[in-house]
Amino acid sequence: MSQVLSTWLTAAGLLLLFALGMGLTTGQVLGDTAGQLRGLTGAVLAQLPGIMVISGCVTAAVGMLPGWSVPVSWSVLLASILLGPLFGPTLNMPQWAQNLSVFTHAARASAAEVTAGPIAVLTVLSLALVAAGTVSFRGRSLVLPA
Repeated sequence: MSQVLSTWLTAAGLLLLFALGMGLTTGQVLGDTAGQLRGLTGAVLAQLPGIMVISGCVTAAVGMLPGWSVPVSWSVLLASILLGPLFGPTLNMPQWAQNLSVFTHAARASAAEVTAGPIAVLTVLSLALVAAGTVSFRGRSLVLPA
C-alpha cells in the first residue's frame, strides 16, 4: 500500500511542478502570473484521479495476474494515452474507443467547469482497484527461495 501512496504523491508532485513551470512561463508572457498559476494548478490536479485509476489497474494486475501484470499494465497505460482526448480524436477513434480511456472521463479544467462527480467516481474506482489488487496479492502463495 505504501508503494501506491508513493506513486500517487509523486504523480501529484510532478503535476504541480508542471503547473508551476507552465504558470510562471505563461504568466511572464501574458502578464498574469498568479492567475495562470491558479488556473493551471487546478487543471493539472483534475487529471490526478485518472492517473490514480491507472495506478490502481497496475496494482490489480500485479495482485490478480502476476504473470501478465507487465503487459496488462503497459496496455492500460498506452490505451489511456492513445485513446484519450489527446490522440483519440486526432486518430479518428470511435467514441466508444475513446471512452475506454480514463482521461476521457477526467475533468478538462481549462475547457470546462470541474464538477465533483467524475473526480469522485475515478477516485473511488482507483481505491477499489487498489483494494482488490492488495487483497489478491496478500492471498497469493509466494514461494521464496531459501
